[in-house]
Formats: sequence, structure tokens, C-alpha cells
Amino acid sequence: MSRPKIALIGGGQVGGNIALLSAQKELGDIIILDIPEAENFMKGKALDISQLLPHDGYDSKLSGTSNFEDIKDSDVVVITAGFPRQPGMNREDLLQKNLDIVTNVANQVKKYAPKAFVIVVSNPLDAMVYAFHKISGFPKNKKYKAVVKPTPTKSSPIRNPRIDRPINDLVNKAVQKIKANTKYVKIFLTESDLIIVCILFTLC
Repeated sequence: MSRPKIALIGGGQVGGNIALLSAQKELGDIIILDIPEAENFMKGKALDISQLLPHDGYDSKLSGTSNFEDIKDSDVVVITAGFPRQPGMNREDLLQKNLDIVTNVANQVKKYAPKAFVIVVSNPLDAMVYAFHKISGFPKNKKYKAVVKPTPTKSSPIRNPRIDRPINDLVNKAVQKIKANTKYVKIFLTESDLIIVCILFTLC
């Protein structure tokens, strides 16, 4: 039986951490995709993680690329790509810059991975999710509309002090809503929680 194929669009801090943790949890084979100028860096990041895994007994396959053809038939696509917010910028300032990026990504995902479960993480989040929905033309019951939204609050992986609820409760809630085809699922988590959770509930 073949393993799930996970495509990470954007290989920055969040994308790289998701790649590492997904590989450690053996959730599937992983492709890290970024712009052509960063392709060698993505290949190096995939190689670094790959060399680490045998020492811990993991065997996920990782690769880095800038070619969208490599995400063909992915089961999961996580979109973290986006222009980083600069000092003095708010999320609205990012809108046009990241809209151009998400427009291209949505068209490529529609072409090469039309059956994928897509998780959008790029900011400004609500606008990017809506843009992906409109541009991709995916059916309304596509699970890509489930979104985990990080917050700037720091917390342990066990509890989020902002809401004082166990992370497992939030994951279970997200899974239930996804299975019920709820239009949007917004769970307020820290970025570290996001990395742990987003792939897990996608493949459940």
C-alpha cells in the first residue's frame, strides 16, 4: 500500500518544521516546494531531514523542488507560501502581494492535485482561504476549507493558556467538523501547535 503524498508549498520556517514533524511521525512522503531561486535550499533542507531520520528509525522520503509537476496526485497540500510581513506592515498590506502568490498556487494545485486536502496557512488568512476557494473552483464540500489559525500566544504542546483547553480536545473538535463538511473550521492555536496538528487531523 502506497503512503500518502504530502506537498508543502513554501519551505520557510513553518513549512520546514511541518516537513520535519511529518517525517518523524511517518505521515507520508514529503515534497517541499518553493520558488526557483530557493530550489537548492529546499533540496538541502530535504536532504538534512532525510539524513536525520534513519538514526531515529523513520523512513519517510523527502525531496525539494520548484516544479509544481512534482506535487502531482498529492493527498495533502499545505500552503505556507507568502511574502513575509515587514516592519510597519499590517496583514492588509500583505493582501495584494500574497494574493498573487496564492492565485498561482491555487491554479497549480487545481492542475496537479485536484483531489488533495488543502490547508491554507498563508496570511492574511481569511482572504487567502477565500481566494483559494474562488480561484481553484473546488467543490464546496472539499476539505480544504478546514483551517487551523495560529495565534501569537506562546504555550506548551499540551495546553493553550489563551483558551485553557487541552489541544486534544481542539483536534477532536476539528476532526468532527471536517467530517461533517463544515464550511470553515477555525481553531485558535499557537504556531507550534499548528505544526503538530494540521497534518494529523488531515490524514485521520
